[in-house]
Amino acid sequence: MAISESPPATPGDASLAAVFRIDAFRGLWVANVLAAIATGSSRFAFVWLIGDLTDWDPALALLGLVIGLPALLLSAHAGGLADRLAPRPFGVTMLVSTSVLFAGTALLVPTAMMTVPVALACAFSSAVPIAGTTPLFQALVPAVVPRDRLLPAVALQNMGMMSAVILGAFLGGGVIALFGVAAGFWVIAVSSALAAAQYGRTPLPATPPAAGVHRKGAVRDGMRVGLGTEPLRSLLGLTFVIGMAITAVTLLMPAVAREVLEVGAFGAGLLNAAMGLGMMAISLIVAARPAPARPGLVLVVLLVAT
Repeated sequence: MAISESPPATPGDASLAAVFRIDAFRGLWVANVLAAIATGSSRFAFVWLIGDLTDWDPALALLGLVIGLPALLLSAHAGGLADRLAPRPFGVTMLVSTSVLFAGTALLVPTAMMTVPVALACAFSSAVPIAGTTPLFQALVPAVVPRDRLLPAVALQNMGMMSAVILGAFLGGGVIALFGVAAGFWVIAVSSALAAAQYGRTPLPATPPAAGVHRKGAVRDGMRVGLGTEPLRSLLGLTFVIGMAITAVTLLMPAVAREVLEVGAFGAGLLNAAMGLGMMAISLIVAARPAPARPGLVLVVLLVAT
């Protein structure tokens, strides 16, 4: 995906409150949080659904594979589409598709048609549009936020997304404990629909973030630059490893709570919520402070602490 040009830097307050006063960023942040809540809740719900359907341990590993494959295979191409297509219709289409797929899963859960292969197919299908919206949200931040406020904006965006993914598992756990797995998927469908509605009313650029920049082979060229340039290559590697670790924890936490700690869906959701609160606190600290003089050292300290 081509890198978009940030809005011209304007002198002024770069605090968190100032970033939130930007209408486009605020609307994008809310839509991102709602979409991430659906993502986190769905991972929890699929893990719980698989546990209800089978005691076969490798099924959980297969679930992680089918959820992760779309992001691995499609994110770069989705970024290319985000560079070519108008942001509003593209994002609304992806979010509405996500809501429809989760609603379809909710309809299948109480029927005899819901088996492990069907559950895995539903998980894969719902992960495809999610893989399309994630790079779009990331690309739009520098398109709606001035350059001098970009660091706190990115930190707030990541804080909202990652914390909502974890806290979404708490929501999913509570709903499943009270009303069952099917109700959990209905809540996820509603959250995705609300994200689509919020995104659709957000004042976004009429043209793609990189309008006029995209050309044939841009995705391939971008991958060549990313993998062949330091420190970008190292950052991409770290992002991949950290993303795998977060996904693994998100998927394993409900299973560990269920099988090892022998708690119900609500207790498992509380474990995810505790992790989400910790991530939110650290992200707020990073967002509120000026850029560190040695960001690599800060990253190493945080990774070692983890």
